[in-house]
Amino acid sequence: MDLQSWHRKHLEQVRVHLLSQVNRYYWERRLRTGTYRLTNADGADAVVMMEDTVLNADRVEIFTQIHPFKNVGAIGEDVQKGEIILNQGRMLRPCDIAVLASLGIGKINVFKRPLVLVIPTGEELVPRNRKNLMEGEVYETNGLMSAMYIRKWGGIPRLLDIVTDSPEKINEAIISTLMPI
Repeated sequence: MDLQSWHRKHLEQVRVHLLSQVNRYYWERRLRTGTYRLTNADGADAVVMMEDTVLNADRVEIFTQIHPFKNVGAIGEDVQKGEIILNQGRMLRPCDIAVLASLGIGKINVFKRPLVLVIPTGEELVPRNRKNLMEGEVYETNGLMSAMYIRKWGGIPRLLDIVTDSPEKINEAIISTLMPI
């Protein structure tokens, strides 16, 4: 489906018949802001902002350059029939949902955000809130960075405390987080 499926005007405007290059046009009528169907039967081929006009009796003088289809949204300008709107797996943004709504799509299938467990491991790691480092120690930052990327990419990070390099301790950390509290 084309979005819009008709030519539409933008802003508070007057629709006009383009007569010449000297910026003089017949005034047809004021139009409310919003969607308005411009058809060939209307004879209008451009729209001018009210602020760029002066009404003189039964005519309007226009004080701006104008060309055919100025301020007119063409059929399919936003979305053309057959066009892919959103790719599968995309994290939806407010503008994506607005496009879907403008197409009359009120319901879509989505995936739940994944919960991702981050376990920083290493004998040399110390918490970032500790004031002084001893020789051979480093602040734990990779877990922090990983958690931030997980959140950025749509996941829900769960950053655990630092665990030593012991396979048993790492296994305990995993099992303890999987157990219901």
